[in-house]
Amino acid sequence: MRHPALPILLLLAAAPALAAEGEGKPPAPAAAPAPGTAPAATEAAAPAPSAPEEALPPHPVFETMGEALLEFQGGIEAGFRFVGGDDDGRYDQDVNLDDGFRLLAADVEGTSLRDGLLLDSLSFHARGLGDPDQRLDLRVKRDDAYDLMVHANRLESVFDATGELNPYETTRRSEGGRLRFQPMESLQVSLSTEHLRRDGDATLSQMYRDDQPFPSTAVLDYDGRFHSVGVDATQGVLRAGATWSWTRASDESWRVLDRPDTPERDTGVYRNLSDVDADTLAGRLGARLAGGRLDLSADGGYRTGDTDTELAEDATVSTDGLDGIDGTPDDEAWVHTMRGDSSAELRGKWWRGQALWRPRDDWEFLGWMEHRETDERGRLVSVTEDEPVGVDFGPGFRSVEESTAEAKLEREGLEARWRAAKEWRFRGGWERVRERVHTEEPAEGDSKTWSPVTRVLTGGADWVPSDRFDAGLLVRTADAGGAATQLSAGDLDSLSLRLRAKRPDGFHLTAWYKRKDRRESEANSDSAVDTLGFLFGGANADGFFELAADMRNYRTATDTRFVVDLVPGAVKTPHRVRYDEDVLTLSTTLSHRVKGPLRAFSSFSIGDASGDYDWVQYDASLGLGWRLTPSTELRLEARRVVFNEADRQVDDYRADLLTASVMWEF
Repeated sequence: MRHPALPILLLLAAAPALAAEGEGKPPAPAAAPAPGTAPAATEAAAPAPSAPEEALPPHPVFETMGEALLEFQGGIEAGFRFVGGDDDGRYDQDVNLDDGFRLLAADVEGTSLRDGLLLDSLSFHARGLGDPDQRLDLRVKRDDAYDLMVHANRLESVFDATGELNPYETTRRSEGGRLRFQPMESLQVSLSTEHLRRDGDATLSQMYRDDQPFPSTAVLDYDGRFHSVGVDATQGVLRAGATWSWTRASDESWRVLDRPDTPERDTGVYRNLSDVDADTLAGRLGARLAGGRLDLSADGGYRTGDTDTELAEDATVSTDGLDGIDGTPDDEAWVHTMRGDSSAELRGKWWRGQALWRPRDDWEFLGWMEHRETDERGRLVSVTEDEPVGVDFGPGFRSVEESTAEAKLEREGLEARWRAAKEWRFRGGWERVRERVHTEEPAEGDSKTWSPVTRVLTGGADWVPSDRFDAGLLVRTADAGGAATQLSAGDLDSLSLRLRAKRPDGFHLTAWYKRKDRRESEANSDSAVDTLGFLFGGANADGFFELAADMRNYRTATDTRFVVDLVPGAVKTPHRVRYDEDVLTLSTTLSHRVKGPLRAFSSFSIGDASGDYDWVQYDASLGLGWRLTPSTELRLEARRVVFNEADRQVDDYRADLLTASVMWEF
């Protein structure tokens, strides 16, 4: 693998010039990286040693008559990354970083220094330019006039671990923006647009050869555009608003059945081309009465969605024969073709009302009611031909399939909150969810209806004896009958406990415990998740330190029935499936000024699982930073990422990454 050194040499050569421009300017800490940013770039958030307060003269573009108009703070980090080791297995799924020159991070915050300018603030953030995952964000606003945000993101999604039924590798790109402006003080207008594209390859299960599933390669191509316009107005104690949003999208999928693990003569091409149109109109009303002690709000709307799809299948499939036996047919190739058009319609409406009442300063009541209805109808008209190779049976078989699905959801609830004392707060609530789901396939004469009812009780307490310590407890229990949807999938009990403490010197500690139990009577299944964790750390003039730990236990058991003998008249016997796994996760980050301009920083995380599936994964990095000037730091970071399974080694990897970069703060 080639590792060109010229870019880093040029970067190092340019560092003194950058330092000369920023000498004497106190550094500003870089913004924290976005969630999911690779640890290779996280050291940008480490605080730099303090420097005397001096101000650089403003750039002429940002000053008038010798007076500065805007003040900028931020940082830019760029460098070169080398990748070595064994980056096979599920490396692309977990890490997915390549070597080369990168703009690791850029954060710029601008603030106006005078009133009456076209803007009050602007911000620009960039992550991973040159990497598979990239992000660009720009925001410009004036507090009393407008707020404009635009973004451009790129994300590579890789999911190809061994044993996965449907591995895929796709690239998702999105560009869009949002604008909010106030033509008058009591009126606000919002506009938004988003362009989403997704393309890539996948492996899917294709049903063929007497409805037997075999893998097939797939090519995915999705293009969607989403737009909205909304208005909100206030007049005294009243407020009102409305939003119209619409979507136009196309989704094209190709499946190719011609792989080494399918019979040699079996080939096929399957195509789906869908066009999607969706519209939603929503409105909202609200009022604050009784001097602000009663707040009423309501919202509702109507949505429609239409999907038209063209289907096409062209396949050559060999039938199973009895080879070598006189009087019986050998394998014979058949041609299968299908042309079809399908359509789907979705109609839905909803409304929700809510009331918040504060009869006294120490009491608060929140009540709500919600109603949702959806109606889905689908229709497929297809012409199918199945005939031996070289034989024409004439017109194919035409079929019409129709289906309908109707769903209704109603929920109501009440929650009360009481401040019993300065340090004690209590809360309790009740909720009921009623559902009705009805499906029908007229051609098959099949009709099903579910009508589950779920009741939920919640209770909790918060203890805040001082501004340095607080604790919270929340308990929830749910009972469902006739489960039909994920919302009412079973009885659910949960317990959550949290403790937090902090000191004026920056030390902080948070500890928590959570437990969730779920039961489903129809399948005699039960599952539980226990989580225990803590987080503590602190900071001083020389650096910072933070340590986090998370311990989880997953347990599930359910009854099932399976075939134990693949012969005619096979017996199905009951069997209880169990799964138990313990996962321990530890992570730590630190930065410390060693001596003078030298700083050390490090991060380490490890996950260890034991039980029915044993694995270990760790990510460790160690770096050094040399402060050339108060505004410029040279950095060198070494990082190792490892994944190892106990039973299988096909997904294992051990990758070594070395990053040399320059951080310039201003």
